[in-house]
Amino acid sequence: MHTVFAVAMPVAALGLLVVLALKEKPLAGARTQAEHEQPEPRPPVAPSRGDRATAPSKGRLEPRPPSSLGAAEMTGALYNWILLIHILAAMVWVGGVVVLTALVARALRDPDAEAVGRFARTLRAVGPPVLAPAPVLVLGFGIWLVVESPAWDLGQLWLQLALGLLTAALLIGVAFQSRAAIGAERAVARGDHQAVVAQLRRWSWGSRTILVLLLVAAWAMVFKPGL
Repeated sequence: MHTVFAVAMPVAALGLLVVLALKEKPLAGARTQAEHEQPEPRPPVAPSRGDRATAPSKGRLEPRPPSSLGAAEMTGALYNWILLIHILAAMVWVGGVVVLTALVARALRDPDAEAVGRFARTLRAVGPPVLAPAPVLVLGFGIWLVVESPAWDLGQLWLQLALGLLTAALLIGVAFQSRAAIGAERAVARGDHQAVVAQLRRWSWGSRTILVLLLVAAWAMVFKPGL
């Protein structure tokens, strides 16, 4: 008897490994002793009256809980849209500052006195509808991204740096750049060329400062110091 068990146990173990390895591809005609010794299936037992009362009827669907996967997909889609608007606004802001900084430098070097006047009128046409909303969108949607993502926290160093630099750039644009642009426009209306040049020089230095702040903020958002 001991000899039979000593031979049967390794064979059964080897057969189990083969079944698991082949995944529902057993050898033809090979049936182990365990298959012969399986108990016969019992006939189904009729449910009691209490079970019949609680059992769901055929054709009746039970209500399902809300799918967490669908909520996650919706949250992910919302996050992507917020990120898209945030990036587009940043592109408009940085691109507008770069282009206008190059144009004002060219206008200040132009020997034509009308060049600075044309640029001052360009600022009036481009600044309020383009450069004014872009910083607000960058900051607003950037904070929204932090709120929507469980990975980010306003206590993180890189976020504090980025938000501080973006806020400083926004304040320079509101308190300094807008006043210089308005002063240049008024000087053009008076015909005061020297005042126009002086105001545009102030505006040029402010735009360069904003550009440096934006570049440092971009570095903080990409490399995330402190993480």
